[in-house]
Amino acid sequence: MWMLAQHFSIIRASYRIRAELQQEARRFLERARHGRGRNVTFVGLHIRRGDYVNFIKNFHNCSLPGPEFYEAAINHYRASLADPLFVVTSDDLPHARHHLHRHPDVVFSDLRTAEGDMALLAACSHSIMTVGSFGFWSSFLAGGHVVYPLVNGCSKTPFMHPDSLGSRGFENWLPLMVESRGSDGS
Repeated sequence: MWMLAQHFSIIRASYRIRAELQQEARRFLERARHGRGRNVTFVGLHIRRGDYVNFIKNFHNCSLPGPEFYEAAINHYRASLADPLFVVTSDDLPHARHHLHRHPDVVFSDLRTAEGDMALLAACSHSIMTVGSFGFWSSFLAGGHVVYPLVNGCSKTPFMHPDSLGSRGFENWLPLMVESRGSDGS
C-alpha cells in the first residue's frame, strides 16, 4: 500500500467518476443539506458486510467492525467538525439503518447502485470505512481525513493496517482500535 503514495495524483487523475453520477451525488447531498445550513461537512461512511462476514471470520479469524466502531468513528468527527452530516452506504442497508437510524445527523443513500454510492462517498469531504476495496477507493477518491478500524485479535494482518499503509501518503488516515469479539460485527 505504501507504494501507492508516490502515484496519488496520477491515480486520482486517471479515475474519474462519470458526470451523471457526480450530478446524482450532488443532488443527494443538496437534499441532505436542506434545512441544515450551508456549513455542513459531509462524512461518508461505507459499511461493508455481505460475504465479508464469513470471509473475515474464516480467513482472518476475527470479526467485522460493528456498531461500536461506527459510533466511535462518528464521535471522532463530531468532536473535530462543527457540523458533520454522515452519509451512509452499505451492501446491507437494513443492518446500517438498524444501528444508526436514531442519529439525526445520519442519512442513508437511496442511490441504489454501487456506482452511485461510490460517487456519493467520493463527493464527501471526509470518510469512515470498515473493510474492503470499495471503502478504500471511495475514501481515497474523497480525500480529506479517513477513519478506519484497526482490528485487534486477528490471526493475519488486515489489509488496512498501519504496517501495510506505510508512513508516507496516508498521514490523514486514522486507525481506531476495535476489539475482535469473534462475532459477525452485528
